[in-house]
Amino acid sequence: MLIDSTIGFERPKGRGDTQNETKAYIVLGDAYRLNNQLQTAIQSYEKALDIAQERSDKQNETNAYFGLGNVYRYNNQLQMAIQCYGNVLDIEQKRRNMKYKTNLNFEEANACLMLGEIFHELKQPEKAIEYFHKAINVNKELENTEFQTKAVQGLGTLYLTLASVSSEDCDYKVAIGWYEKALALFGTEFRYHPLHAKTVTGLAVTYFNLGNTEKAINFIQDAQNIIKKKTDTGNCFT
Repeated sequence: MLIDSTIGFERPKGRGDTQNETKAYIVLGDAYRLNNQLQTAIQSYEKALDIAQERSDKQNETNAYFGLGNVYRYNNQLQMAIQCYGNVLDIEQKRRNMKYKTNLNFEEANACLMLGEIFHELKQPEKAIEYFHKAINVNKELENTEFQTKAVQGLGTLYLTLASVSSEDCDYKVAIGWYEKALALFGTEFRYHPLHAKTVTGLAVTYFNLGNTEKAINFIQDAQNIIKKKTDTGNCFT
């Protein structure tokens, strides 16, 4: 079902509540994006952005840039998405520097996560690692377990990808380094068991390729124990 694209774009007359006016355009943008009306979503977010900038409403300026970033990312316009998410981080950092705010927020935390994922897609691992680390730290400070988990999984998956590429190039020592970073990241937390199992299995294969059979066997046994523990709980790896 399409949303009527003419709704909400005529600016209300009179004083009104200007902050709610800006929020209304952002909500419309969210609705259009979810309904796959991407160009209309962009128009709505840009309208919100214009009003927010005109009135120095930094919070809603952040929200509008975040919404635009989501649309551009969904539409695979990754450079535009990077610019929008980067604007989110710049605005929030300036607000802290000027002491307008001291706390972090959801948009800032999620922008770091999105940038990590985008740079991973663009095969720019150094930048991806930087933003995944920021996402982990920000979400930890916010006590946002869900997004902290996503950030750890994103960074860990990147480490596993780099390890796999190194192994394919027969650069086994470098591969081990990436696997060990992943292992340290996941620790023993139950929610990371699937990736933990992949990590120790990767280490087993890598040590086998290096001719270190003893270490390979040890890691194979570790992987089996992780899988058994998961199975005993009644859950399965996906």
